[in-house]
Amino acid sequence: MNSSGRTRSSPTLLEPGYQDKGSSCATKPQVGIFGTASEIAPYSEGFKYATANDGTTAVAWSADGLIRVATRSSGGQFGAPESLSPPDDYAYSFAVSVAPDGTTTVAWMRVLPGETPYDAAHFLIEVATREPGGSFGLPIVEADLAERPHDLAMTAGTDGSTTIVWSSDTTMRALTRPKGGSFGQPQDISAQGEGVTIRTINHVDQADADDAPHVITA
Repeated sequence: MNSSGRTRSSPTLLEPGYQDKGSSCATKPQVGIFGTASEIAPYSEGFKYATANDGTTAVAWSADGLIRVATRSSGGQFGAPESLSPPDDYAYSFAVSVAPDGTTTVAWMRVLPGETPYDAAHFLIEVATREPGGSFGLPIVEADLAERPHDLAMTAGTDGSTTIVWSSDTTMRALTRPKGGSFGQPQDISAQGEGVTIRTINHVDQADADDAPHVITA
């Protein structure tokens, strides 16, 4: 439950068959019962969602190598899905976050046309952002990597900052953007090693001494 008194359920995957798999969402107010589920995507290959304290919700999913997103303001309905990643490039692992002010960020990994995640010479992490009341801007390449990234995760801090974390075969790295700012250069946040995997990423409460993401690795 968030501070607006809305309780969210995870969007429910409906699977009558692989080609017909879709994502739907049902919402329950603080007092009452769940309403009828509404379909967000008629077909998806995996989805993630994030919600701000005011009830702003974003659902992102992948379908046929494209990253798409649908958003809903507090008390409203989901809008039409938007395609964010370039149609000619293969996009895969993705993450979504919604900051306390409603700023929505979607990040994903992609390779260039004609390449796959298994034979690419380099890998891109792209980000699209929607300011409150606005629309998503064009994707921005925030990292160009020689080593294949895995396990993309993202979170928004209570101070409005956004942090993206991913692992590779040898290390874990992060990108951070302050509220109203831009992402800096990728930083190594783990010692060089093997088998680094993200287990969880979350922000501490505002009352804590800092607002840095806590990442548990194994």
